[in-house]
Formats: sequence, structure tokens, C-alpha cells
Amino acid sequence: MDLLTSMKHRTYAKALCYILIGAFFVISPGTAAVTVVRILAVAALVVGIVKIAESLSARKSQKPFHNTLAGGIALSALAVFMLSQPQIIVSFIYVIIGAALIIAGIGSMRSSADLKRFQEHKTFTLPALGIITLILGIVVLFNPFPTAKALIFTSGIFMLISGISDIVSLAYIHNASESFSNKG
Repeated sequence: MDLLTSMKHRTYAKALCYILIGAFFVISPGTAAVTVVRILAVAALVVGIVKIAESLSARKSQKPFHNTLAGGIALSALAVFMLSQPQIIVSFIYVIIGAALIIAGIGSMRSSADLKRFQEHKTFTLPALGIITLILGIVVLFNPFPTAKALIFTSGIFMLISGISDIVSLAYIHNASESFSNKG
């Protein structure tokens, strides 16, 4: 798979995820916040249990991973807390969402810079969309909203914008791929 095809697939998958998650956040912000916390908690619980199992099996066979018991127990305890008290964790979600939007904005700007090599005419659409996504991420990260529901709703809108900007990016990638193929 060449670079442009790989970029196209990654951009499409990321855009689809952002649009679906953003729509869920806009439609049901309260449920979305708790759902995100519970998904993270289940993932942490699974990792914690695996670490505990690795530690117990390593002790029997004198293999590595014997130091993972404490980490597994701590991670499992955190997961149980997250499952039992998701609203406390919801208050920290804005950091996660803001960071994700900042990373997406930086990624869009990087993709834009990579595409300059393959395009005949220069466009400012992709860098502008990347900058907008970056700014939206900074706003979410550093401007605390009065309630988590408002944050999740607003973040959903920002994620929809980011997903749409990725779709536009995908169109540019496709055009760059076509013009590069025609030259070669």
C-alpha cells in the first residue's frame, strides 16, 4: 500500500469515528459522557486482570511479568471506581477530548504539509481546517464549561467539524493521488 492510499484509509476511518462519536455527543451528551467513562473503565479492568494473571502465572514458572501484580491490582481498583462513580470521572473528560482535537488538528496540518509535495496548485483549505480543529481543541482544553453536558455537546459539535474537515482532506488526498498517478 503506497503512502497516499494509506493516508486515505486512515483519514477516512478517523473522520468516520469523529463524525459518529460527535453525533452521539450532540444527540445525548449526558449518556455519552458516562458511556465514554464506562468504556475506558472496562478497558482498564481488562488490562488490570491481564496484568494480574500474567503476574500469577509468571510466579509459578519463574518468567518475566512477576512485577505486574501491584500495577494490575491498582488498575483494576481504578476501573472499579470508574464503573461505580462515572460522574466524577466525567469532569475530567474535557481534557481527553481537548487533547484529541489538538492531536487531530496537528495531524491535519501535518497531512496538509505532506500533500503539498503531490499537488500542483497550493490550497489553504486543509491547513485552515487543521488550524480550526487545533483552536477548537485548545478552547475545549483550557476553557472550562459550566457543566459536563455542555462540554460534551460542544465537543460533539467540534468533533463533527473535525470529521467533516477530515472528509474534505480525504477529497484532497484522492485528488492528489489521481494527479500523481496520472503523472507517473
